[in-house]
Amino acid sequence: MTHRISGQTGSNAAGYLSRFVITCRGSIIDLISIKQVIAVAPPSDNIGEADKFCGSWIELRRNDGKILYLKRIHDSFDNAVEVITGKEGEKLAWERAPGLERTIAVMVPQIPEADHLAIMTRGQDAKDKGALEIARFPVKM
Repeated sequence: MTHRISGQTGSNAAGYLSRFVITCRGSIIDLISIKQVIAVAPPSDNIGEADKFCGSWIELRRNDGKILYLKRIHDSFDNAVEVITGKEGEKLAWERAPGLERTIAVMVPQIPEADHLAIMTRGQDAKDKGALEIARFPVKM
């Protein structure tokens, strides 16, 4: 059950969320912590459009795989960083940075039937090889 702070109702009401802190270094993705926080939950993206996504996103799922909550996230899983080039007309570029460690935090609503959080990714062409689950973490530790 999602709890609400007294006096607040509706979609903008603050409630208990789970904050997942995750590190990524190359192909190794680790869950550092899960912490309960009180905040306004970011709205879910349209679950029915997940097959059109590119980049990375998270899915909060039941144990049978049904998606309960979905949110696009910054793609931190490809070993590339945006750098200033110093070239005229080309201010920024993406460069490979093997071994770079990144830490991200994602917040999801606490939904009673949720079983796990999945990190999903797909290449820049949504029609390529399809979505790939690159990590899965239990909702409760």
